[in-house]
Amino acid sequence: MEVYSKRLYDEGLINRDFAATSTSDWALAFGRGQAGFHIDVADEARRSGGRLRDNGIITQAQFDQAALIGVGGLISNGSNPPRVFPQNDGHGGYVAISTVGARTLQDLHYHLDFMDKLNTVDGITILNNGAEGVNFTRNSDNTITTISAAQITGGRNIVEGLNQFRMLQDIGRIVRPVAYDPKINAVLAEVQPYAVVNPVTPIALLSPTWTARSQTLNQLIDDAVINFIIGNIDRAGWEREKQRWYTEYGQTALNELQAAYNTSRR
Repeated sequence: MEVYSKRLYDEGLINRDFAATSTSDWALAFGRGQAGFHIDVADEARRSGGRLRDNGIITQAQFDQAALIGVGGLISNGSNPPRVFPQNDGHGGYVAISTVGARTLQDLHYHLDFMDKLNTVDGITILNNGAEGVNFTRNSDNTITTISAAQITGGRNIVEGLNQFRMLQDIGRIVRPVAYDPKINAVLAEVQPYAVVNPVTPIALLSPTWTARSQTLNQLIDDAVINFIIGNIDRAGWEREKQRWYTEYGQTALNELQAAYNTSRR
């Protein structure tokens, strides 16, 4: 993948400032008509289409037809089987309630009660879509239809990110299907057999080394990828940086996680 990305960069198909561009800006640039593609989860196509519509790049009719946005899946180099990151590692994220936020047992119960309410059908519908009558309307079949952000004033159109507080994933009211859904579902079906799931995170295995050094190790490999793509290091340099990841405690962390995994399987 890093070789493919470097080729895209060398051919001028990737923004020259990609290394300093946050992932949230990828989608916004696409939605403003300033980019031809971006890498994201498959169902981002639906949201990207909505942004193009809201910004006047495409019409409502073009959005309804889903004709101008494709959804791609597998990329293979032709010699190895494709591999795909799953959207998550077997969990929907973590919510931690600290002793600063909940100083007493009563405070803790208050927070837990709030989380319970968020993870009801109506709570998750709000987290996913915003407020009824403002961000969406409810249909007679109990599905919902989202309202165009361009029609919402007062900053109440911003709902992205709220769904990070949900723990139960799929019990919210269903958004009425749109024309993007068959494309999205086809890609999901195509890539599912090739998803490489991390066996460590769903069962919460720990590595003291990874806990202490994960930020440094992640930064090392991220920097190596960027430097390879923009040409600061060649393929041999990329391979050296990968080996450096192993020697600078990466292998130690892997050994600890493997031992913990073996123990958990007994």
